[in-house]
Amino acid sequence: MKPLLFCLLSLWFAILPAGAREVWVSGYYPGWSQDKVPPETLPWNAITHLFHFAGTVHPDGSITLDDFHLSPAHIQTTVAAAHKAGKKVLLVLGGANSGAGFRGATSPANRQRFITDIVALVAQYKYDGVDLDWEPLLEKDNGLFNDFVPLLRAALKQQNSQALLTAATGPDPLQNKEIGKLFAKLQNNFDQINLMTYVLSGPWPGWISWHGSPLYNGGLHFEGGRELPSIQSNTANFLTAGVKPEKLGIGLAFHGDVWTGGSGTPTGGVTAPQQTWEEPPTMQNDVAYSEIISRFYLPERARFDLATKTPYLSIDNPESKQDVFVSYNDATAITERLRFLRKQELGGCIIWHLGQDKMPSGEQPLAAAVAAFLAQTPK
Repeated sequence: MKPLLFCLLSLWFAILPAGAREVWVSGYYPGWSQDKVPPETLPWNAITHLFHFAGTVHPDGSITLDDFHLSPAHIQTTVAAAHKAGKKVLLVLGGANSGAGFRGATSPANRQRFITDIVALVAQYKYDGVDLDWEPLLEKDNGLFNDFVPLLRAALKQQNSQALLTAATGPDPLQNKEIGKLFAKLQNNFDQINLMTYVLSGPWPGWISWHGSPLYNGGLHFEGGRELPSIQSNTANFLTAGVKPEKLGIGLAFHGDVWTGGSGTPTGGVTAPQQTWEEPPTMQNDVAYSEIISRFYLPERARFDLATKTPYLSIDNPESKQDVFVSYNDATAITERLRFLRKQELGGCIIWHLGQDKMPSGEQPLAAAVAAFLAQTPK
Protein backbone atom coordinates (compact mmCIF):
# COMPACT_ATOMS: atom_id res chain seq x y z
CA MET A 1 0.00 0.00 0.00
CA LYS A 2 1.35 3.42 -0.90
CA PRO A 3 2.38 5.44 2.20
CA LEU A 4 0.43 8.51 1.04
CA LEU A 5 -2.78 6.49 0.65
CA PHE A 6 -2.33 5.00 4.11
CA CYS A 7 -1.86 8.47 5.62
CA LEU A 8 -4.94 9.83 3.87
CA LEU A 9 -7.08 6.89 4.97
CA SER A 10 -5.81 7.21 8.53
CA LEU A 11 -6.86 10.86 8.61
CA TRP A 12 -10.44 9.82 7.80
CA PHE A 13 -10.59 7.96 11.11
CA ALA A 14 -8.41 10.18 13.28
CA ILE A 15 -11.39 11.42 15.31
CA LEU A 16 -13.72 8.75 16.69
CA PRO A 17 -16.89 9.44 18.70
CA ALA A 18 -16.65 9.17 22.46
CA GLY A 19 -17.32 5.64 23.66
CA ALA A 20 -16.59 4.13 20.23
CA ARG A 21 -16.57 0.35 20.56
CA GLU A 22 -14.93 -2.46 18.71
CA VAL A 23 -16.74 -3.42 15.53
CA TRP A 24 -16.75 -6.61 13.51
CA VAL A 25 -15.60 -6.97 9.93
CA SER A 26 -16.64 -10.39 8.66
CA GLY A 27 -15.07 -11.30 5.35
CA TYR A 28 -16.58 -13.94 3.10
CA TYR A 29 -14.07 -16.39 1.67
CA PRO A 30 -15.57 -18.59 -1.08
CA GLY A 31 -14.05 -21.97 -1.70
CA TRP A 32 -13.71 -21.25 -5.41
CA SER A 33 -11.23 -18.43 -4.76
CA GLN A 34 -8.78 -20.61 -2.83
CA ASP A 35 -6.33 -20.89 -5.74
CA LYS A 36 -6.19 -17.14 -6.41
CA VAL A 37 -6.13 -16.18 -2.74
CA PRO A 38 -4.69 -18.98 -0.56
CA PRO A 39 -5.57 -18.71 3.14
CA GLU A 40 -2.09 -17.58 4.14
CA THR A 41 -2.41 -14.54 1.82
CA LEU A 42 -5.76 -13.31 3.12
CA PRO A 43 -5.77 -9.74 4.48
CA TRP A 44 -6.07 -10.81 8.11
CA ASN A 45 -5.53 -7.25 9.37
CA ALA A 46 -8.71 -6.19 7.52
CA ILE A 47 -11.13 -8.62 9.21
CA THR A 48 -12.21 -9.77 12.64
CA HIS A 49 -14.08 -12.89 11.45
CA LEU A 50 -13.73 -15.16 8.42
CA PHE A 51 -16.91 -16.55 6.85
CA HIS A 52 -16.13 -19.72 4.91
CA PHE A 53 -18.53 -19.97 1.97
CA ALA A 54 -20.44 -22.29 1.76
CA GLY A 55 -22.30 -25.45 2.57
CA THR A 56 -25.27 -26.38 0.39
CA VAL A 57 -28.51 -26.97 2.28
CA HIS A 58 -30.77 -29.71 0.92
CA PRO A 59 -34.52 -30.00 1.59
CA ASP A 60 -34.07 -33.27 3.51
CA GLY A 61 -31.85 -31.52 6.06
CA SER A 62 -28.54 -32.81 4.73
CA ILE A 63 -25.57 -30.55 3.97
CA THR A 64 -22.90 -30.96 1.29
CA LEU A 65 -19.70 -28.96 0.95
CA ASP A 66 -18.31 -29.85 -2.48
CA ASP A 67 -20.58 -27.56 -4.53
CA PHE A 68 -18.43 -24.61 -3.43
CA HIS A 69 -15.12 -26.53 -3.41
CA LEU A 70 -14.88 -26.86 0.36
CA SER A 71 -12.74 -29.98 0.40
CA PRO A 72 -11.69 -31.39 3.78
CA ALA A 73 -8.08 -30.40 3.10
CA HIS A 74 -9.03 -26.84 2.21
CA ILE A 75 -11.30 -26.50 5.23
CA GLN A 76 -8.55 -27.69 7.56
CA THR A 77 -6.01 -25.32 6.01
CA THR A 78 -8.39 -22.36 6.20
CA VAL A 79 -9.51 -22.99 9.77
CA ALA A 80 -5.90 -23.42 10.89
CA ALA A 81 -4.84 -20.19 9.15
CA ALA A 82 -7.70 -18.24 10.74
CA HIS A 83 -6.93 -19.51 14.22
CA LYS A 84 -3.21 -18.82 13.74
CA ALA A 85 -4.16 -15.22 12.86
CA GLY A 86 -6.30 -15.02 15.99
CA LYS A 87 -9.60 -14.84 14.05
CA LYS A 88 -12.89 -16.67 14.44
CA VAL A 89 -13.94 -18.67 11.37
CA LEU A 90 -17.56 -19.60 10.68
CA LEU A 91 -19.09 -22.04 8.24
CA VAL A 92 -21.59 -20.35 5.91
CA LEU A 93 -24.74 -22.27 5.02
CA GLY A 94 -26.79 -21.32 1.98
CA GLY A 95 -26.23 -18.51 -0.49
CA ALA A 96 -28.13 -17.37 -3.55
CA ASN A 97 -31.27 -19.37 -4.34
CA SER A 98 -30.99 -21.47 -1.18
CA GLY A 99 -34.54 -20.73 0.00
CA ALA A 100 -36.06 -24.01 -1.13
CA GLY A 101 -33.33 -26.02 0.57
CA PHE A 102 -33.76 -24.17 3.87
CA ARG A 103 -37.55 -24.41 3.63
CA GLY A 104 -37.44 -28.18 3.49
CA ALA A 105 -34.55 -28.55 5.96
CA THR A 106 -36.29 -26.46 8.64
CA SER A 107 -39.66 -28.18 8.26
CA PRO A 108 -40.77 -30.08 11.39
CA ALA A 109 -40.00 -33.39 9.68
CA ASN A 110 -36.35 -32.52 8.88
CA ARG A 111 -35.37 -29.80 11.34
CA GLN A 112 -33.73 -32.01 13.98
CA ARG A 113 -31.58 -33.82 11.41
CA PHE A 114 -30.55 -30.47 9.97
CA ILE A 115 -29.52 -29.09 13.35
CA THR A 116 -27.66 -32.29 14.25
CA ASP A 117 -25.73 -32.19 10.97
CA ILE A 118 -24.81 -28.52 11.44
CA VAL A 119 -23.47 -29.09 14.95
CA ALA A 120 -21.53 -32.15 13.77
CA LEU A 121 -19.85 -30.25 10.91
CA VAL A 122 -18.87 -27.39 13.22
CA ALA A 123 -17.31 -29.82 15.68
CA GLN A 124 -15.61 -31.95 13.01
CA TYR A 125 -13.81 -29.06 11.35
CA LYS A 126 -13.33 -26.90 14.46
CA TYR A 127 -15.37 -23.98 13.13
CA ASP A 128 -16.27 -21.28 15.64
CA GLY A 129 -19.89 -21.10 14.55
CA VAL A 130 -22.32 -20.79 11.67
CA ASP A 131 -23.50 -18.01 9.37
CA LEU A 132 -27.02 -18.51 7.98
CA ASP A 133 -27.46 -17.20 4.45
CA TRP A 134 -31.09 -18.06 3.64
CA GLU A 135 -31.81 -16.43 0.25
CA PRO A 136 -34.43 -15.31 -0.30
CA LEU A 137 -36.10 -15.36 3.09
CA LEU A 138 -39.69 -14.89 2.00
CA GLU A 139 -42.60 -13.89 4.19
CA LYS A 140 -43.97 -17.43 4.02
CA ASP A 141 -40.69 -18.65 5.56
CA ASN A 142 -40.89 -16.48 8.68
CA GLY A 143 -42.55 -19.10 10.86
CA LEU A 144 -39.97 -21.76 9.98
CA PHE A 145 -37.10 -19.34 10.57
CA ASN A 146 -38.58 -18.21 13.88
CA ASP A 147 -38.85 -21.80 15.15
CA PHE A 148 -35.48 -22.94 13.80
CA VAL A 149 -33.08 -20.22 14.95
CA PRO A 150 -33.48 -20.58 18.75
CA LEU A 151 -33.16 -24.37 18.50
CA LEU A 152 -29.97 -24.08 16.44
CA ARG A 153 -28.54 -21.51 18.85
CA ALA A 154 -29.20 -23.78 21.81
CA ALA A 155 -27.67 -26.81 20.10
CA LEU A 156 -24.52 -24.90 19.12
CA LYS A 157 -24.13 -23.54 22.64
CA GLN A 158 -24.62 -26.97 24.16
CA GLN A 159 -21.77 -28.32 22.05
CA ASN A 160 -19.56 -25.20 22.57
CA SER A 161 -20.57 -22.35 24.86
CA GLN A 162 -18.45 -19.93 22.77
CA ALA A 163 -20.06 -20.85 19.44
CA LEU A 164 -21.27 -17.96 17.29
CA LEU A 165 -24.45 -17.69 15.23
CA THR A 166 -24.77 -14.97 12.60
CA ALA A 167 -27.04 -14.27 9.64
CA ALA A 168 -26.88 -12.45 6.34
CA THR A 169 -30.16 -11.19 4.98
CA GLY A 170 -31.52 -9.42 1.98
CA PRO A 171 -32.81 -6.04 3.12
CA ASP A 172 -35.55 -5.57 0.51
CA PRO A 173 -38.92 -5.21 2.32
CA LEU A 174 -40.77 -5.90 -0.97
CA GLN A 175 -39.82 -9.58 -0.65
CA ASN A 176 -40.70 -9.78 3.03
CA LYS A 177 -42.36 -6.79 4.64
CA GLU A 178 -41.99 -8.38 8.09
CA ILE A 179 -38.30 -9.20 7.79
CA GLY A 180 -37.12 -6.38 10.04
CA LYS A 181 -39.58 -7.35 12.77
CA LEU A 182 -38.58 -11.00 12.40
CA PHE A 183 -34.93 -10.24 13.06
CA ALA A 184 -35.81 -7.81 15.84
CA LYS A 185 -37.68 -10.63 17.59
CA LEU A 186 -34.79 -13.08 17.13
CA GLN A 187 -31.87 -10.70 17.59
CA ASN A 188 -30.78 -12.08 20.97
CA ASN A 189 -30.10 -15.40 19.23
CA PHE A 190 -27.61 -13.79 16.85
CA ASP A 191 -24.12 -12.41 17.39
CA GLN A 192 -24.34 -10.52 14.09
CA ILE A 193 -27.19 -9.63 11.73
CA ASN A 194 -25.67 -8.45 8.45
CA LEU A 195 -27.47 -6.73 5.58
CA MET A 196 -26.41 -7.68 2.08
CA THR A 197 -26.52 -4.08 0.89
CA TYR A 198 -25.18 -4.72 -2.60
CA VAL A 199 -26.74 -5.62 -5.96
CA LEU A 200 -29.56 -3.31 -4.92
CA SER A 201 -30.58 -2.52 -8.50
CA GLY A 202 -30.98 -4.01 -11.94
CA PRO A 203 -32.56 -3.41 -15.37
CA TRP A 204 -35.91 -4.61 -14.13
CA PRO A 205 -39.37 -3.42 -15.31
CA GLY A 206 -40.17 0.03 -13.94
CA TRP A 207 -36.58 0.70 -12.86
CA ILE A 208 -33.90 3.17 -13.85
CA SER A 209 -30.15 2.70 -13.98
CA TRP A 210 -28.89 2.88 -10.41
CA HIS A 211 -25.93 2.09 -8.23
CA GLY A 212 -25.52 -1.42 -6.89
CA SER A 213 -24.47 -0.32 -3.41
CA PRO A 214 -25.11 3.41 -2.90
CA LEU A 215 -24.56 4.75 0.60
CA TYR A 216 -27.42 7.26 0.25
CA ASN A 217 -30.20 7.64 -2.30
CA GLY A 218 -29.97 11.43 -2.58
CA GLY A 219 -33.67 11.76 -1.77
CA LEU A 220 -34.64 10.15 -5.08
CA HIS A 221 -37.82 8.14 -5.59
CA PHE A 222 -39.42 6.01 -8.27
CA GLU A 223 -42.41 7.50 -10.07
CA GLY A 224 -44.76 5.66 -7.72
CA GLY A 225 -43.16 7.32 -4.70
CA ARG A 226 -41.03 4.44 -3.40
CA GLU A 227 -37.53 5.59 -2.55
CA LEU A 228 -34.56 4.27 -4.46
CA PRO A 229 -32.58 1.74 -2.40
CA SER A 230 -29.45 2.59 -0.46
CA ILE A 231 -27.39 1.33 2.44
CA GLN A 232 -28.78 4.12 4.62
CA SER A 233 -32.43 3.43 3.82
CA ASN A 234 -32.15 -0.32 4.26
CA THR A 235 -30.34 0.12 7.55
CA ALA A 236 -33.07 2.52 8.70
CA ASN A 237 -35.74 -0.09 7.91
CA PHE A 238 -34.18 -2.61 10.28
CA LEU A 239 -33.47 -0.07 13.02
CA THR A 240 -37.05 1.20 12.85
CA ALA A 241 -38.28 -2.39 13.14
CA GLY A 242 -36.45 -2.69 16.44
CA VAL A 243 -33.09 -4.28 15.61
CA LYS A 244 -30.49 -2.79 17.94
CA PRO A 245 -27.71 -0.94 16.11
CA GLU A 246 -25.01 -2.96 17.87
CA LYS A 247 -26.54 -6.14 16.41
CA LEU A 248 -26.64 -4.81 12.85
CA GLY A 249 -24.03 -4.78 10.10
CA ILE A 250 -23.94 -3.41 6.56
CA GLY A 251 -22.45 -4.93 3.42
CA LEU A 252 -19.24 -3.73 1.80
CA ALA A 253 -19.01 -4.66 -1.87
CA PHE A 254 -15.55 -5.52 -3.19
CA HIS A 255 -17.24 -5.86 -6.56
CA GLY A 256 -19.47 -3.88 -8.89
CA ASP A 257 -22.23 -4.07 -11.49
CA VAL A 258 -21.61 -3.64 -15.21
CA TRP A 259 -24.58 -2.32 -17.18
CA THR A 260 -24.30 -2.58 -20.97
CA GLY A 261 -26.28 -1.40 -23.98
CA GLY A 262 -29.97 -0.64 -24.09
CA SER A 263 -31.46 2.20 -26.10
CA GLY A 264 -33.50 5.36 -25.62
CA THR A 265 -31.41 6.86 -22.83
CA PRO A 266 -30.12 10.47 -23.06
CA THR A 267 -26.79 9.02 -24.27
CA GLY A 268 -28.23 6.25 -26.46
CA GLY A 269 -27.34 3.32 -24.23
CA VAL A 270 -26.88 3.28 -20.48
CA THR A 271 -23.86 5.28 -19.29
CA ALA A 272 -24.84 6.78 -15.91
CA PRO A 273 -27.21 6.47 -12.95
CA GLN A 274 -30.81 7.71 -13.14
CA GLN A 275 -31.33 6.94 -16.83
CA THR A 276 -34.55 5.53 -18.26
CA TRP A 277 -34.59 3.45 -21.43
CA GLU A 278 -36.79 2.15 -24.22
CA GLU A 279 -34.91 -1.12 -24.71
CA PRO A 280 -33.50 -2.36 -21.39
CA PRO A 281 -29.76 -2.80 -20.95
CA THR A 282 -28.17 -5.96 -19.59
CA MET A 283 -26.35 -6.15 -16.27
CA GLN A 284 -23.58 -8.38 -14.95
CA ASN A 285 -23.29 -8.27 -11.19
CA ASP A 286 -20.59 -9.42 -8.78
CA VAL A 287 -17.79 -8.27 -11.09
CA ALA A 288 -14.58 -8.14 -9.05
CA TYR A 289 -12.99 -4.76 -8.35
CA SER A 290 -9.73 -5.99 -9.88
CA GLU A 291 -11.55 -6.94 -13.10
CA ILE A 292 -13.35 -3.60 -13.25
CA ILE A 293 -10.06 -1.73 -12.98
CA SER A 294 -8.31 -3.88 -15.59
CA ARG A 295 -11.18 -3.97 -18.11
CA PHE A 296 -12.95 -0.64 -17.80
CA TYR A 297 -11.06 1.95 -15.80
CA LEU A 298 -9.59 5.03 -17.43
CA PRO A 299 -9.26 8.36 -15.57
CA GLU A 300 -11.46 10.15 -18.09
CA ARG A 301 -14.28 7.65 -17.48
CA ALA A 302 -14.25 8.02 -13.71
CA ARG A 303 -17.06 9.87 -11.96
CA PHE A 304 -18.10 10.23 -8.31
CA ASP A 305 -21.74 10.67 -7.34
CA LEU A 306 -21.54 13.06 -4.40
CA ALA A 307 -25.17 12.56 -3.38
CA THR A 308 -24.78 8.77 -2.99
CA LYS A 309 -21.03 8.73 -2.14
CA THR A 310 -20.51 6.21 -4.93
CA PRO A 311 -17.98 6.06 -7.79
CA TYR A 312 -18.92 4.92 -11.26
CA LEU A 313 -17.50 4.68 -14.75
CA SER A 314 -19.29 6.23 -17.73
CA ILE A 315 -18.43 4.88 -21.20
CA ASP A 316 -20.32 6.51 -24.08
CA ASN A 317 -19.36 4.61 -27.22
CA PRO A 318 -20.56 5.44 -30.76
CA GLU A 319 -23.06 2.56 -30.78
CA SER A 320 -25.71 2.38 -28.08
CA LYS A 321 -25.24 -1.35 -27.59
CA GLN A 322 -21.62 -0.73 -26.62
CA ASP A 323 -22.34 1.92 -23.98
CA VAL A 324 -21.38 0.95 -20.43
CA PHE A 325 -22.22 2.11 -16.90
CA VAL A 326 -20.16 0.55 -14.09
CA SER A 327 -21.17 1.05 -10.46
CA TYR A 328 -18.53 -0.10 -7.97
CA ASN A 329 -16.65 0.76 -4.78
CA ASP A 330 -13.14 2.16 -4.54
CA ALA A 331 -11.08 2.88 -1.40
CA THR A 332 -12.77 6.26 -0.94
CA ALA A 333 -16.24 4.72 -1.12
CA ILE A 334 -15.29 1.94 1.32
CA THR A 335 -14.02 4.58 3.72
CA GLU A 336 -17.28 6.56 3.42
CA ARG A 337 -19.28 3.46 4.31
CA LEU A 338 -17.11 2.71 7.31
CA ARG A 339 -17.53 6.28 8.54
CA PHE A 340 -21.31 5.82 8.19
CA LEU A 341 -21.10 2.59 10.19
CA ARG A 342 -19.26 4.36 12.96
CA LYS A 343 -21.58 7.39 12.95
CA GLN A 344 -24.65 5.15 13.20
CA GLU A 345 -22.97 3.11 15.96
CA LEU A 346 -23.63 -0.12 14.09
CA GLY A 347 -22.12 -3.41 15.14
CA GLY A 348 -20.02 -3.99 12.05
CA CYS A 349 -20.03 -5.05 8.42
CA ILE A 350 -19.52 -7.93 6.02
CA ILE A 351 -17.30 -8.01 2.93
CA TRP A 352 -18.37 -9.82 -0.21
CA HIS A 353 -15.87 -11.08 -0.93
CA LEU A 354 -12.22 -11.28 0.07
CA GLY A 355 -9.85 -11.46 -2.89
CA GLN A 356 -12.01 -9.52 -5.33
CA ASP A 357 -9.71 -6.52 -4.92
CA LYS A 358 -6.45 -8.45 -5.35
CA MET A 359 -4.50 -6.70 -8.09
CA PRO A 360 -1.80 -8.28 -10.31
CA SER A 361 0.76 -6.53 -8.11
CA GLY A 362 -0.62 -8.39 -5.09
CA GLU A 363 -1.99 -5.20 -3.53
CA GLN A 364 -5.51 -5.31 -2.07
CA PRO A 365 -6.53 -1.62 -1.95
CA LEU A 366 -10.05 -2.08 -0.61
CA ALA A 367 -8.86 -4.39 2.14
CA ALA A 368 -6.17 -1.81 2.95
CA ALA A 369 -8.87 0.81 3.47
CA VAL A 370 -10.68 -1.51 5.88
CA ALA A 371 -7.44 -2.31 7.69
CA ALA A 372 -6.82 1.41 8.20
CA PHE A 373 -10.27 1.67 9.76
CA LEU A 374 -9.70 -1.26 12.10
CA ALA A 375 -6.34 0.18 13.13
CA GLN A 376 -8.20 3.22 14.48
CA THR A 377 -10.89 1.32 16.42
CA PRO A 378 -10.72 0.06 20.00
CA LYS A 379 -9.32 -3.42 20.60
